[in-house]
Amino acid sequence: MKRRLVSIPGLILGAIILTTLIPIWFPLVILIDLCRRQFRLPLLRLLSFAVCWVWLETAGVLGAFLLWLTGQRKNLSRHYALQRWWAARLLGALGKTCGIRVEVVNIESLSSGPVLMFARHASLADSLVSAYVVTTLAQMNPRYVLKRELLADPCLDVVGQR
Repeated sequence: MKRRLVSIPGLILGAIILTTLIPIWFPLVILIDLCRRQFRLPLLRLLSFAVCWVWLETAGVLGAFLLWLTGQRKNLSRHYALQRWWAARLLGALGKTCGIRVEVVNIESLSSGPVLMFARHASLADSLVSAYVVTTLAQMNPRYVLKRELLADPCLDVVGQR
């Protein structure tokens, strides 16, 4: 709970600051990328994804709050729908801003029955990809055991813990 008192207001503040400062950082990072001869504009793409991320995270936390407010806190199907929406939009944003695509081979090997999945994650993006594949592509409703570092992500923390 204490973690959420820091992460959620920090997320909202970050969204407001990052968005408000777009007129400043947008031309500045283009200039930095070009001066570094980075013609694919990696810094611009990264910051563009950051804007998408903070707003999608904020929307996910707001969605979870609305579920709680309307007495749907224990309605797992609504939370899974929120999780599917969140993961699909974040991967879509990664595709649009950074050109990252997820290609899944043999999705049918993930059956609908009881499955234990042990994923070794090197980054938050790995968690996002596995959430997308399991919830959206395989249409499964997973229960998570998250490592402490992943709980710093407000949406994973709030929705993943329900």
